[in-house]
Amino acid sequence: MGLLVNGIAQVKILYVRNLMLSTSEETLESIFNQAAGHSGAVERVKKIKDYAFVHFHDRDDALRALNVVNSMFVSLSLYVL
Repeated sequence: MGLLVNGIAQVKILYVRNLMLSTSEETLESIFNQAAGHSGAVERVKKIKDYAFVHFHDRDDALRALNVVNSMFVSLSLYVL
């Protein structure tokens, strides 16, 4: 159990799903760099069909981006409805 907790505490990759097929890796990199608060936060993006993995240099940036993007998408969904 301790190994699992320690392993999760080091994760720096976000899984993003339900993307439009036309969404590019460059667009995702830009969005997640902005969400993390600075350019260069994203190490790389790997998009496969309608999902992607966004790799960050730093876990804190990944967590910051996760919170910002989750809020953004929830707000947009509520706005549209």
